[in-house]
Amino acid sequence: MVPASAPPRHLLIEPPGRVRAASATHDTPIGAAVEDVLGIDWPTLEALARTTQRADAVGGRVRLEPLLGEHGSITAVLATDEGPASPMVITTAPPSSSRFGRDLAGLVGRDPATRAAVDLALRFARTNLPVMITAEEGSGVDVLARAMHAASGQATGPFVHVPLGTIVKSAVEQILFFGHPHSSAHGMLFVEDVQELGLEQGRRLAQSIDRGSLAETHFVCSAPPDVRDRVTRGEIARELLALVRGTTVALPPLREREDFSSLVTRALEDLGREGGRVTPAALAALEAYGWPRNHAELWACLEHAAVVAGGDREIDLEHLPHGVFQRQPEQSSGGLRRSAERAALEEALRSCAGNVSAAAKRLGVARSTLYRLLKRHGMDR
Repeated sequence: MVPASAPPRHLLIEPPGRVRAASATHDTPIGAAVEDVLGIDWPTLEALARTTQRADAVGGRVRLEPLLGEHGSITAVLATDEGPASPMVITTAPPSSSRFGRDLAGLVGRDPATRAAVDLALRFARTNLPVMITAEEGSGVDVLARAMHAASGQATGPFVHVPLGTIVKSAVEQILFFGHPHSSAHGMLFVEDVQELGLEQGRRLAQSIDRGSLAETHFVCSAPPDVRDRVTRGEIARELLALVRGTTVALPPLREREDFSSLVTRALEDLGREGGRVTPAALAALEAYGWPRNHAELWACLEHAAVVAGGDREIDLEHLPHGVFQRQPEQSSGGLRRSAERAALEEALRSCAGNVSAAAKRLGVARSTLYRLLKRHGMDR
């Protein structure tokens, strides 16, 4: 007779690091500090739950399952015993929390420069060369990295995403070096925001990739466009940049793309607004904005506008979040938003020979709305 296996042992841990519940086989008292039980403080445990989902703890290895609340915050972590600690356990990070660009097609669009960058990245993906993606915040580097993994010869191996920008500094050592929780001879390690590493950590990581424990792992990282200046200033280890000399892919920022209107249409369709309809005035205002957080900010803006507009109504100027445009320097016309409005009004009236009804139809707004806009800009005389 085969003996029954022992039931798994669980701990439910809540912030700021207290045991809320324990399985019957666990002798840990309720209310105990997680640092006393597992030897890991709460910030580190939270970071590990978001990334490797494994930890080498006091007494053995544990699997970590984050329980998420509003806005992706961790309300608790379920820790399950997995036996003795093993430095070679392969782990996979949870899916990206990005709410935009869920597939590569949504990120690439029709922009020639972006298409060229993505094509280069996918060609690098078929090698085992270390790769760096340079891009501004919110540009979708995690989407591209996942596509690179899927296109690589190591697609059957794990994709491990370590977003350094969201991890407390005290947890970086545990995640990147202690026990090598990400190591795999047939997988990809994606380190997002590699500029967050200290110089010594950067050197150690470069050594691991070049001729150490990560030599057989496909390494991909991301950094800001000014990465070379940061290396010159001594903010990023030169050894990391040396690894990716010749294998760096630059994603263009949203403000430089040639396919902005089609990106807006695609995003609105993804939000359930069939046809992605937006008035010319609103589109002009969106195009005039600088988008410092790129695709992530555009998605959030359109999601807001879709909710405010409601139903199947077109997205109009009045539906856009005012704060987005207030962050730009004001111009003589009273700000970027007002400037975009006025330009759209003038163009519509000019093309319709001053016919207000025709101009309203061209802009996709009611005549009453157009009269209100004309009054706002002193054009109703």
